[in-house]
Amino acid sequence: MLVGEIRILVVTPSEDREAPVIAHLAHCPMVCEVSYHALSYTWGNAGDTVEIVVNGHRMQVRRNLEQALRTIRSKEVSMPIWVDALCIDQLNVAERTRQVARMFDIYDRASQVICYVGEHSDETDMALDFVKPMDQLKIEMNKKGEYNIGKEGNKIGPDLYPARCAALYKFMCRPYFRRVWVVQEVAISSDPAVIVDNRKAVAFGSLDAAAYNLQAMIAFNPVLRTQMMSADPQLHQFGLSYDELIFIRKLFYFRHLMAGGELYSPFISPTVRKDSPGFLEAAILTRDFQATDGRDKIFALWNLAQDKEGLDFKLDYNKSRQQVFVDFATAWSRQHGSLDIIAASEPWHNVDDFYSLVPSWCPDWTVPAATSCLVRRERISMRSMRLMDDLDGELYSADGGIGQLRDFEELFSFNKGILNCRGIVIDEIDEIIEDPGRIPSGHVFHPPDPDAFYKFQEWTAAIPKIYKDRGANPYDDPRQAAIAMFHGDVTSAWNRRGQIPEKLEALGARFNKTKEQNAWHHYDCITARSRHIPTHKGPFSYEGRPWFDIVQSVLRGRTLCITKKGYMALLPSYISEKTFDKSWLLAVIATCSVPVLLQEVDSVDGKTVYRFGGTCFVQGWMEGEMLMRPEDSASPAGFWFTDEARRSTLHIR
Repeated sequence: MLVGEIRILVVTPSEDREAPVIAHLAHCPMVCEVSYHALSYTWGNAGDTVEIVVNGHRMQVRRNLEQALRTIRSKEVSMPIWVDALCIDQLNVAERTRQVARMFDIYDRASQVICYVGEHSDETDMALDFVKPMDQLKIEMNKKGEYNIGKEGNKIGPDLYPARCAALYKFMCRPYFRRVWVVQEVAISSDPAVIVDNRKAVAFGSLDAAAYNLQAMIAFNPVLRTQMMSADPQLHQFGLSYDELIFIRKLFYFRHLMAGGELYSPFISPTVRKDSPGFLEAAILTRDFQATDGRDKIFALWNLAQDKEGLDFKLDYNKSRQQVFVDFATAWSRQHGSLDIIAASEPWHNVDDFYSLVPSWCPDWTVPAATSCLVRRERISMRSMRLMDDLDGELYSADGGIGQLRDFEELFSFNKGILNCRGIVIDEIDEIIEDPGRIPSGHVFHPPDPDAFYKFQEWTAAIPKIYKDRGANPYDDPRQAAIAMFHGDVTSAWNRRGQIPEKLEALGARFNKTKEQNAWHHYDCITARSRHIPTHKGPFSYEGRPWFDIVQSVLRGRTLCITKKGYMALLPSYISEKTFDKSWLLAVIATCSVPVLLQEVDSVDGKTVYRFGGTCFVQGWMEGEMLMRPEDSASPAGFWFTDEARRSTLHIR
């Protein structure tokens, strides 16, 4: 095949659905008048194959591909299709590498992208028929107990409503929507359509709107969750969580970005920057997606990333997964003059001995993050996509926001697996606060996540007593600082409404099981200063509660701790669950926007070498406060160009 060509699979028509799939491969120039469809699907089980005929030869393909081709085959005319498994020589590494870089053009030029999500099931018709009414925002109940879903007159009785929600939920949890390659295939397509093997189709935009509405309904209506599981007992084993619908929402979010936020009415103008999504942002948002080849967790995002100009990184299937990830981390850091990418590393999740070959500062993108991400947003907020701004950019500036000044001096370098960077060790972990444990029987907590609500409430109530016992206290109001931290905010983003009742201030036990623990009622968020809470709350939010979808996200995989200098912090739980001979140190590194955990492991040529342990939210550090010096009135970023900072180089392996 010539460099400027692609292969197209032309499927022979058949009126008999059960007839064998027969096709031939044709070469055509990338730029030509040929109209073709592109197939997006999951590869499926490698051991489950069936026979098709291509160019007169019998060949084995995975069953899922054969079913997809059979589904979209026309009865009357030949069907030109681009499908990766057959149109790319999978045994030719050079061709695979070359074609991956071309995916944008291949999917962009396709007349339509057909998203084959799998076989038909009993619930499929019910689920897809329910998408269109769920696309509408109006969901009300009349006096008969019937739900008015969508347009007026579209009434669904209470006996059918939970069953339809359950069917739609199960459909949206299919493996197709978790495949990392699908992200770019949907994002780039001019017209993606979702089909199953009975050829029932639905537009992807309608599916996202339905996912948004169903997500919020499950999150804030625990009665509906119970009704859905009663209607479909399989959900007891299958699981039921509003978070599972985030995969579809992320797929459409990237499509929203690639369209510049212009998929909807011109009168609605969300903020979408031209360089969105960034490569790091895309990698973090898709970290939970799946790939058969681990290298594809980066390669599949190549055509999405809008900030890769100048990135010294090549797609190369000749390299190992470990080498690809190290090369990507170093290339991204050098291109952006930032070490934020190392904050995605969690080296204590050492799958397949990854970190026996790779330095601790390099993220393993094949492993879903065990802790909440602090350097970039990892969640899609529960709001309509038509109102969604892009989520790119740093959340904090623990390094003082040195991005504007970093070109003046070299602040970090990589040498034989060791990261040499300007940074200072400031503190260390002192006390890990006990987990409140299980929710006591007879207690009811706010949806969507009662466990997060309980932990939030208990830790918030315990904080004043903790600081009373310790004596030293760097905060004017520890409870205010804690409430802000549990929402991912700095203290100034939350206001105290007035004097808190004396009996709340007088609580003695760290975990006092009383309703009066609801001290958070006395604080308000200043949304303009919040990192996560939207200024416009949307139809599914309500007053008088913390934002527990945000609290759940921030507290995920983290434990409350106190440092030796008395700062409260959120530590990765995987560190608190292990015993270590050496202390965990808290450091701030130039060009890394969040505090990091380090541990001494070695000494080379008289220099201390550290291992990386993850990130830590430290209340009172997140805006560069620890870099200010009494004798210096300059900005925190200016600290890195002082003699004190120049003498402080950290070596991380």
